[in-house]
Amino acid sequence: MSEIRTNLGKTGIPATSLIFRNPAQITFLVHVCKELIASKGNVRIKIFAESRGEEAFGLAIALDCAGLFDACELHASDVDPNLVAIAQTGVIDKRNFARLPDYARSYFSIDQGGFYTLRPAINNHIFHSVVDVLKPRQMNGSYDLICLQNLL
Repeated sequence: MSEIRTNLGKTGIPATSLIFRNPAQITFLVHVCKELIASKGNVRIKIFAESRGEEAFGLAIALDCAGLFDACELHASDVDPNLVAIAQTGVIDKRNFARLPDYARSYFSIDQGGFYTLRPAINNHIFHSVVDVLKPRQMNGSYDLICLQNLL
């Protein structure tokens, strides 16, 4: 874990990879999930190119605040196993924590190293995996909602 935290700031991820960087998009996705849950009862969501997990964390928090998270199955992936390893820890840096809306800050705890960790009750229900979208056989199952915001 300490090695992952040491490398957190050295991943080469551009500054645009931030939690809650597009609040309007998150609001829209929550609305779509609400409609899908009303018609289906549950929703399977896939986030491609998750990087260090910021997109998945932000959506999971917003879904939980809306009382929808328990009806959602959230899968997030990236082609880079090092980034997926970081995402699996649920750790964000000070820059991302500073961007959080006040209501979302309670979802994180701070450790001695100055990093912030997403509550296990949320992060343990986000399924992080290594997936190369150019190899469709790596993608299992069907999804109700697919997010491709970071896919280049």
